[in-house]
Amino acid sequence: QGRHRRERRGQLVGVVDPIRLKKSWSQVAAYGDQVPLFFYSYLFLHHPYTREMFPVSMANQRDKLVAALGQVISRVDDLDSAVPVLQQLGRDHRKFAVVRDHYPAVGQALLATLEHFSGSDWTPDVAQDWVSAYGIVADVMIGAADAVVDQPPWWDLTVADIERRSVDIAVLRVVPHAPLPYAAGQSIAVEVPQRPRLWRYYTPASLPGPDGEFDLHVRLVGGGPVSTAIVQSTHPGDVLRAGAPVGTNLTLPRSPGRDLVMLAGGTGLAPMKALIAQVEADGGIRRVRRFWGARH
Repeated sequence: QGRHRRERRGQLVGVVDPIRLKKSWSQVAAYGDQVPLFFYSYLFLHHPYTREMFPVSMANQRDKLVAALGQVISRVDDLDSAVPVLQQLGRDHRKFAVVRDHYPAVGQALLATLEHFSGSDWTPDVAQDWVSAYGIVADVMIGAADAVVDQPPWWDLTVADIERRSVDIAVLRVVPHAPLPYAAGQSIAVEVPQRPRLWRYYTPASLPGPDGEFDLHVRLVGGGPVSTAIVQSTHPGDVLRAGAPVGTNLTLPRSPGRDLVMLAGGTGLAPMKALIAQVEADGGIRRVRRFWGARH
């Protein structure tokens, strides 16, 4: 099955016309916000059972759809570079309770949206390009989700303590109900009960403690529903939900004896604290100079 997926990915450029596909997407994307509005309206009208997977407000979700499609289409002639993105999307969508049976509904809505905004440019060849491209995208995402089927789709976190260091900054100590393995520098999507199905990424500011507990630094962002709920109305005993850890850009190899210079501002220092703790645990720090801000 894995070999079959690799073959299909490798054959995509031979199946579709990359230039034609990119031109088609450019024409559709020019309609801006109308595109995701049409897509989700079609999806929820024809497949109403999918609505419960999304937040009440769809504003942020619409932006994510267009960004994800644009990223994939921009790499259609080098799909290998897009595969890690698609695999991460496939794994990450498990926290929305997405299963393989949802993909045909999304594909139908996508094709209807593309046809609607393409007008007379929607030819049989263009349609087939999109059918083939979406088939590969769905295949990669489903395969990535299937590969981690033994991993929880999300983790529950109990807030053990919350320290409000200013009117707009809070530090949470959370305890996962089941082991949540992550590397220092990775990020975790967090959902709060006050804002169901809205997720915001935070980077743990510590390594897991004896009970798996770790710290999250949260700054209230104007208009940010998740950060506002965490800073203003989260209390010890509340249960949050976390997605699988993602990202490797800030992670460090486990090699002691390296010289490191870390610069960060505001709550951006959270991953640096975890990274320093990791290097200290590895015995790789001989001298540390910390310049923490007063609020962190």
